[in-house]
Amino acid sequence: MKSKPSISRWYVLWLCILGAFALGGCTGGGSTRLTTADMQSMAREVSAKLTASDFMRGRDASSERMQIALTRPENLTDDVMPHRELWFLMAMVRADADLIELGRQKNFIVIIPADSLADMRESTSPTTPLREGSAFFLRDASHTIHATLRNATRTSTEVASRAADFARSDVYLIDFRLQAVATGELLWTDSVELKRQALGRSFD
Repeated sequence: MKSKPSISRWYVLWLCILGAFALGGCTGGGSTRLTTADMQSMAREVSAKLTASDFMRGRDASSERMQIALTRPENLTDDVMPHRELWFLMAMVRADADLIELGRQKNFIVIIPADSLADMRESTSPTTPLREGSAFFLRDASHTIHATLRNATRTSTEVASRAADFARSDVYLIDFRLQAVATGELLWTDSVELKRQALGRSFD
């Protein structure tokens, strides 16, 4: 009898599925580049800030179990981002090893809600094996995490001095909010930065 894949293996599989389809969106056009390293750094920072939050400090392994549903981020930047890229950002957060361990210690699991399945398939491929019965798609979320991306550009004079058409180190600000589904109560909020490389001239 075959054993079922562990939750950690589902996380890795999920990341691989979305990663295969997100690569084109992350690097296409030559004007914007989101690197895996920068996204991993962002995910670690989210985990660290959630770990240090008052809400998580008040929980332990015996606390009531939470099922935290991720939602597709709201993009308020000047850049067009395909759904697959936005979902990939959340997949990186979800797959972070520190967040997985925090879930074990504080008795929660991060999920993708079942009603997002159609958006997932549209964002990837009709043949992508995302099964509603898997650990990714649970219907009853007790909490949600919402994310909003905003612009925050920083121009490096050191980089600018190297060439007339220089690479700017741009930064997205991502606001995260953890809320209770039943009451709408805001339990945690914080912001992290996500780097991107924008190739071209800088204009005021």
